[in-house]
Amino acid sequence: MELIPAVQKYHWGKPGKTSTVANLYSEALKSAGESPTIDAEGPYAELWMGTHPNGPSKLKGCNKSLLEFIKDNPTSIGEKVKAQFGMDDIPFLLKVLSVESALSIQAHPDKPSAEILHRDRPDLYKDPNHKPEMAIALTPFEMFCGFRAMDEIVEFLQGVPELREIVGDDVVNAVAEEKDKASLRMAYTRLMESQEDVIKANLTKLLARLKSMGKNVPLQ
Repeated sequence: MELIPAVQKYHWGKPGKTSTVANLYSEALKSAGESPTIDAEGPYAELWMGTHPNGPSKLKGCNKSLLEFIKDNPTSIGEKVKAQFGMDDIPFLLKVLSVESALSIQAHPDKPSAEILHRDRPDLYKDPNHKPEMAIALTPFEMFCGFRAMDEIVEFLQGVPELREIVGDDVVNAVAEEKDKASLRMAYTRLMESQEDVIKANLTKLLARLKSMGKNVPLQ
């Protein structure tokens, strides 16, 4: 059973002329006898193969999604999957990413929290599952996961005046003194809830200061 994947055109994706996602999607459409129309300059970020309602794969040769097929044929996923995950659905989503610029910060809930989010806000959280991820780099790739060591965080909070201004002396001092999860949560919350104009103003000051020090940093 061959699948035609779905694509997501998030702004951080590579343009179609250089995107592996666009190339794979184009080849999949060609194999199904369709004529692909790829925007050479538009972003192609993710190729999805699965049943997610925001982009379910389609079965080659018919106008039916994989999600619809499984609903009509629940035994197709096997009794072991149903017994372990308690659902007539595929419990994972396979993606290929083509990344041009930094992705947004994400926080994934655990399973109990995901069930609450889906129950209370199904329009925003589409399913009751948590989001553990396994990533395999197909090309050289850099990513940030988690936080720096606490001593490094304290060093930056104390030594970068623009960051200190955003977070505030009270929180900076608390982190330096306590060095625990509670104080780190305070600093992260203060940073993430700061007004956009405050962030932009301090970022501009930081870039200007680095440039004055002879650092080759663009002021955009």
